[in-house]
Amino acid sequence: FTLGALDRLIAGRMGDPEPGSGTSRLLEHPGLLADKLREEATELGEATTTDEVIHEAADLLYFALVRLRGAGARLEDVEAELRRRNARVRRRPMISKEAL
Repeated sequence: FTLGALDRLIAGRMGDPEPGSGTSRLLEHPGLLADKLREEATELGEATTTDEVIHEAADLLYFALVRLRGAGARLEDVEAELRRRNARVRRRPMISKEAL
């Protein structure tokens, strides 16, 4: 199972919502989706074992893909953005926005 396959599954839920589907519910309730994104990002940041990091990263990637599709974007759009950023000559220092 790949991120691309998950993205396509989410897109399918958008086109044909399944009653009781968690994905459909998230797409219908943007506030709930925003809460889940924050929750999973925090859990990933606080994970201490490799297994926890993997589990929380999988959760966060799922919710991020739901958010992308809800905004009319696709995984391929993120990949294109990453390619664009990688092509830049000038690099920003890896610091938090709060430090700027």
